[in-house]
Amino acid sequence: CERAAAVVSGCPPEQLPVLGLLDAWYWFRVTEGEDSPRAAEAIEHLLSAELRPALRQWYQRFGADKIVLFVHGATYPAETAFDMNLPGGSWMDFVAKLGYDAYLLDVRGYGRSTRPPAMSQAPAANPPFATTAEAIQDIAVAVDFIRQRRGVDKINLVGWSWGTSTTAGYTTQHNDKIRKLVLYAPIWLVKNPPPVGGSGAYRSVTKESARSRGIRGIPEARVQEISPDAWFEAWWQANLEADPEGAKQ
Repeated sequence: CERAAAVVSGCPPEQLPVLGLLDAWYWFRVTEGEDSPRAAEAIEHLLSAELRPALRQWYQRFGADKIVLFVHGATYPAETAFDMNLPGGSWMDFVAKLGYDAYLLDVRGYGRSTRPPAMSQAPAANPPFATTAEAIQDIAVAVDFIRQRRGVDKINLVGWSWGTSTTAGYTTQHNDKIRKLVLYAPIWLVKNPPPVGGSGAYRSVTKESARSRGIRGIPEARVQEISPDAWFEAWWQANLEADPEGAKQ
């Protein structure tokens, strides 16, 4: 069984012990509904009917305190932030091996979530979308779905960069639903502007600016040791694949 969610959904139940890590290979996709974005609907479709009974049995192997949802930052989707298949494994691989039932959330407009029509127009043609307030709404949908799915009152949250603002914002509003909150690389005092920017509905990031941002602060002599070109190329390609239409712009 391969790691991509669409492929994993077709794995025979007897191979679950090989996968073992359950939802470490699944992520939420926010889809637009009549009333509100509904991340909960989409993830069910990633699981085949044959797989669900076996999956429920495996849930019993995970403690209620070992359920975690990862939320990405303001530029790239959760998949490329937390689950890149690179040497040494991803963050999701790591926590799953520690016995965590792990989930990813793509906020509306990111990764495999619904692509707003505004993203097919010029940035200046529309106001910004996927605000912090809207991202908090998406987190709320995902958290409630996980709690219901697992029959627990609380889960753990991990936010990265802008995700520290959205997860912290959610937690202040729903502290009774969060067991632990982890803020990784929180936004604090910015000395220099990041090498990406823009205005309007969205911003575009070039391959060159992404690379420059990624290696900023690494001594030049150690760039290939810490962030090899091959790893960056794999990561960049994964981002393009998560948004094929955007990749053409």
